[in-house]
Amino acid sequence: MIVKKSLGFTQQSFHKESLINFFPLRNRLIAGAALSTLVIEAAAKSCTLIIVNQAFNY
Repeated sequence: MIVKKSLGFTQQSFHKESLINFFPLRNRLIAGAALSTLVIEAAAKSCTLIIVNQAFNY
């Protein structure tokens, strides 16, 4: 879906409720779309580390 100068992409229906189980899927899309990943600080149990692990595999 392209709106003006923005781009939105998802693997879930726009009508689906946001659940915590969908965050790893969203994070994978973010990690794959980024040219690089830089983390300054993150908690030991955080979604940030999920993105880092997924970005490392790209």
